[in-house]
Formats: sequence, structure tokens, C-alpha cells
Amino acid sequence: QSDGTSYNYGGQFASGAAVTGLVDEDITWETTTSMDFGLDIGIFNNRLNVEADYFLKETTDILVKLPIPLIVGGLSSPWENAGEMMNKGFELAVNYRNHSSGRDKFVYNVGFNVTHLQNEVTRFKGGDSPDQPKLIREGYSYRTLYGLEAVGIYQSDEEALEHMHSSAYKPKAGNLKYEDVNEDGRIDFNDKQELGNTIPEYIYGLNGDFSYKGLSLSFLISGIAKAYAFTWSNFNQLISRQRAINAMWRDAWTPENTDTELPMMRWDDPWDGQQDRNPEKLSSFWVQDMSFLKLKNLQLAYALPSGLLSGIGLQKVRVYANAQNLYTFVSKGYDGYDPERDTFNDGKWNNYPSPRVISLGFNLIF
Repeated sequence: QSDGTSYNYGGQFASGAAVTGLVDEDITWETTTSMDFGLDIGIFNNRLNVEADYFLKETTDILVKLPIPLIVGGLSSPWENAGEMMNKGFELAVNYRNHSSGRDKFVYNVGFNVTHLQNEVTRFKGGDSPDQPKLIREGYSYRTLYGLEAVGIYQSDEEALEHMHSSAYKPKAGNLKYEDVNEDGRIDFNDKQELGNTIPEYIYGLNGDFSYKGLSLSFLISGIAKAYAFTWSNFNQLISRQRAINAMWRDAWTPENTDTELPMMRWDDPWDGQQDRNPEKLSSFWVQDMSFLKLKNLQLAYALPSGLLSGIGLQKVRVYANAQNLYTFVSKGYDGYDPERDTFNDGKWNNYPSPRVISLGFNLIF
């Protein structure tokens, strides 16, 4: 029941009710089956600890909404148990602590961890799922990037016509050149291919703590590898003549500037996907490697000797400088504020960078 189903009855507003969505009465809960083999080793009097795990997780009867024909009357599609997914991989954590203690001792602890994940959709619509930029299809990782492979830029109109001899739209010099997989002289759905996975294959981290004579240093480093995302957004598109243009387009192709990886700038060209968000022309040109290594936290501190504090009624005084998100090492050519973001999002909305925060402070214990 809603205002959308209300009506006028005798000049009065009357609420109404109607079926607005379909329901699958046979749906069940999703089912998850997991298996884990682990190994935990401590050697050198437990100074060195190693934890290793192999995991396998299968989820069946995944609830999804599939498209339905408009002939049913514009009703919303029902939730169905239509998917299965598998996640498998390993986790490894290594930590070393020297077990020393005392202000005059060099005390340290160093740890490293890495996770390798393989994700695969094992059942979805019998393998007959539609093409889409973030593909959900059997045999692929969930939301795999899917589109055309950009292999260069046409350097002349003749080159473009020779390559796209059967295409209804004729690209020109300066346009992106896509791989014609079946070599039929045109670009269509037959030429689409996997462009990268949005789920990182590797997640890793490194941490350490060091102290000596009251001076201490600690850090935390984290990162991911082998993850990709579409970075097609308002910041790098030529959507509006009134919008400021990203500086990357300063190196766009022109007849005088042919040694570049950027196509020409054009307001009326649908071929490169520069103006209208045309999924048929989303290509590897708009895909970027999201691999990064980030210094998440760095802290330098000094604790005053207790002998200096006994006369002023304090047990401990510690001063410190702390930095968060201090620096990020990112894959070459990355165009964006911060690679540490949702890779399912193409970059158009709500991708705010992590702020760099530097603070000074002190701790007092009376």
C-alpha cells in the first residue's frame, strides 16, 4: 500500500493496494560450506611464529534478482536462489619477537601477513548471463571487468578504414583501436573479453615495533595486488563543455602529437567512450591497476626516564608524533585520488580519499 496505488473516490483521497512485485514462494536460505586446514608453528623459543591456513568456502542458493520481461506489467523481479560461488586460497602470517624487555634493551617485533584469494562464480543462469561491464557469469570471478581490449590508436584514416572495413561507424585517426578478436572488420559483442578482476587476488600487510632507551618507532603497511577497476568518471570524461577538463588530456592525440597513449579529444565521438557512458565502448583504456602499498601508520615516541618524574608526582610521560595514511605507492599510470577504495565502484560517485593526518601529543600517568 502506498500513495502510488491511491486513487480518487467520490472526490476524496482513498488509499489503495496493488501487487507491485513478484515473489518466489520456493526460496530458501543461502547455504555456506567451508573447509580450513591450518598449521601453527613456534620455533626459536617461540620467537618466530608461523601461521598458515588453506581455506575453501562454497556458497549455494545465493539470493539474486534476475531481469524479467516487461510484459508482466512492470512488476519488480523476485528474489531467487540462482547463484553459487566458490572462494579458495591461503593465508600466511609470520611474526618475530626478540622477547627482550627493559628500557635499556633493544626490543622489537616484526610481522608480515598475506592472503591469496581465488573467487569464481560456479553457477548463474546456466552460464547464459548477459554481457555487462561488471560481468557475473559462470567460470569468471564475481563482477569481472568485461569489455573491449584497446590495443593502440589509429594513426591515419586509412588505417582505421582498413581495420574496420565492415563497421557501420567508421573510426578516424586519433580514435582508439580495439582488438578485433574474430577478425570480421567490425567491433561488437563477439570482441568483448575479460579485462581484469575487481576482487584483489592478494592482500598483504607489514607491521613493526622497535624501542630502545625510551625511544620507540612503530609502523603499519598494507596493500593489495592484482585488482582492477573502471575509472571512467566525471573527472576524466569529456562529458560537458562547461566542466573543467582533467590535466591528463593535455597529452591527447593530435596530428602533431602522435606519440601518446591518449586518443584525440572530441565532443561528438561515441567511439572512445569519452562523452556518453556507452557500455558497448567500455574498454581496457578505462581500466586501471589498483595495486598499491600504503604506509597506513607511522609513530615516533619518547618516554622520559622514570627517575626524572618521581619528584613531580608522575609515573610516566610520553610524547609522540603520529602520521596516518602518510604515503601511497601505486601502480604506474593510476589516475585518481586514492586507490584504497571500493573496486566495484567505477569512480564516479562517493570515492573520497583517505585523509593524511599528522598529530603531536603526549600521555601523562599520575
